[in-house]
Amino acid sequence: MSVKPLNFAVLAFALSIFASTAYCSDIMDEVIKLQRAGIDNEVILHYVQNSNSNADLSADDIQRLEDVGVSSTVVVAMLDRSKELRDDPTKIHTAAPADPFTTQPQVTVNTREFDTEVAAPAEGHADISLFYEALSPYGTWTQDADNGWVWEPADAVRDQEWRPYANDGHWTSTDQGWYWESASPYGWATFHYGRWGYNSNHRWSWSPDNVWGPAWVDWRNSDDYIGWAPLPFGSRFEAGIGFNYRGHNEGFNFHAGIEEREFAFVSSNAFLNVNLRSSFVPENRRHNVYNETKIINNTYVYNDNRVINNGVPVAVVSRQTKREIQPVKIVDARIAAGQPIRGDRRQDNAIAAYRPKIEAKASVEPPAIIERRKLAATRKSGSDQKVDAAPVPVAVTREATSAQRKDNAEAEKQSRQRLQEEKQKRTISKQVENKQNAADNKQNADDRRSANQDAAKEKKAEAVSARDAQEKVRADAADARKAATTAEHDAKSRETQAATTERKETRDAAKETKESAREENATARKSNVDAEAKVRQDAAKEKKEDAAEAKDARDNAREDKKDERKEKSNGKNK
Repeated sequence: MSVKPLNFAVLAFALSIFASTAYCSDIMDEVIKLQRAGIDNEVILHYVQNSNSNADLSADDIQRLEDVGVSSTVVVAMLDRSKELRDDPTKIHTAAPADPFTTQPQVTVNTREFDTEVAAPAEGHADISLFYEALSPYGTWTQDADNGWVWEPADAVRDQEWRPYANDGHWTSTDQGWYWESASPYGWATFHYGRWGYNSNHRWSWSPDNVWGPAWVDWRNSDDYIGWAPLPFGSRFEAGIGFNYRGHNEGFNFHAGIEEREFAFVSSNAFLNVNLRSSFVPENRRHNVYNETKIINNTYVYNDNRVINNGVPVAVVSRQTKREIQPVKIVDARIAAGQPIRGDRRQDNAIAAYRPKIEAKASVEPPAIIERRKLAATRKSGSDQKVDAAPVPVAVTREATSAQRKDNAEAEKQSRQRLQEEKQKRTISKQVENKQNAADNKQNADDRRSANQDAAKEKKAEAVSARDAQEKVRADAADARKAATTAEHDAKSRETQAATTERKETRDAAKETKESAREENATARKSNVDAEAKVRQDAAKEKKEDAAEAKDARDNAREDKKDERKEKSNGKNK
């Protein structure tokens, strides 16, 4: 099939999409992004034919490419390029290929289908309207009675199994916790700002918010599974306060408004897979896994003006995945005002994330933005037509001739036939691989069952031993309590006996003291009586002696008077 010449600006725009996600090693994801961005088929084909990536596509991969609208010609080119690189590694480009179109006449391409670039606003001049404009090319804005303007991605319309934090991205451990590293052109906004929920069509929609985070999800886990679900409409994070849900302060432990169906689960050992969607637990097993897992609390913290999403502890993930995990640093993407906004980019061991400060207001509503973009696209289309007004050789005009259309149709038919053959081969190979995996899984299940039985027996024996030990401990405790009770009783008895003896001794001593005092008092009283009697006796004796002396004195006085009278009488007689 002949390749028509292209507008180099278109190719440059296509390659610029990859430049922002050059870390992605899977060319399939890159081709899907181009297809979803509306890039012309010939641009995608040219990219594939000059790619250095080996697209080892499975039958499921081929089906996925077809589901999103990638042409059979491009898919076959991916297979051919992969085989070419495997067979001859010298075909790998070591430098950027020369531009094959610069010397060829150009044709006009309708840029309205892929003009998805949005210029970054000046610092301090971004508000919610930035989301309205940046997301318009990738989905539809509708007015919701409860949540205002909400955005439904076109991916969710095309793919009924689409869900946020599940497609075109993976989990990365960073200095701000678990970060959803997205390859989607709108991932910089919808997985780091705002909230997700189901709309009236039972499809996922996004409501904008102005607080940036590494990811806004609720977490659950067990020994075997890890799950997460987007935080719901109406929940808002406030620095230093935590979550506010529809007017109610929930703090940092927030789990309200999230339904079981909104959780995606993977086996713990698959958590770090790049293609997580292929690892999801089927819907018919989700309920059992949901009940098996437990909520993880305190997953969000606010430290040093940064929102940190701890989620499942890194040490647990490292143990369950058997991988050493080195957290990468998140740095601000330096996008000057007026330059196109790009999503996540890897810079050495860091993620350059576009995370402008957004004011919590909208200067322009979605309808006005959509009309403005349509007008700009119309003007650009008219400008392109004027540029192409000069004569262009028929061989290079965009309108293919009848022969070219026939050749193209035949080539597309051959591509489809070959693609069916390749799918059949890969399906058979996959079936063989699945059978082998099933056998391995059965053997592993038998081994696990046997190990579980042995573990159960060991656990039962340990339980019996533990029960016996517990009974012995209880018996020993009962004996100890009995001995303690006896000892306490004896101690009380001894205390009572000692108290009784002490009281008796005290009474005896008091009695003895009293008797002694009584005897002493009696002796003292007797002594006093004897002393008083002796005093009286001495007094009586002394009185008696005094009386005798007085009598003698009287007698002597009478005798003296008598003698005196006698002498007087004798004198007279003389």
